[in-house]
Amino acid sequence: MAFKAGASGAGSSKGSTGKEFSVGEGRYQLVRKIGSGSFGDIYFGIDRSKNKDEVAVKIEPCNARHPQLKFEAKMYQSLQGGVGIPRVRWF
Repeated sequence: MAFKAGASGAGSSKGSTGKEFSVGEGRYQLVRKIGSGSFGDIYFGIDRSKNKDEVAVKIEPCNARHPQLKFEAKMYQSLQGGVGIPRVRWF
């Protein structure tokens, strides 16, 4: 799931893992891990389209015992437009 971050533009890859990963059919490049929790990891990423927006990407293991990402994406989509609610760009 990719969320638009607060700022636009190409971000620095400082702190990068040195490996390039992509998600969203190759549209989003993961730059570095910025957090983790019980239900997945969050990465700082770049939208590879021409606008180069900064995004936050949440990843959940395919073999998660209790998958939550699908439900979380649906919840965010239903709440979109509210103050402080991120916009889901891809799921």
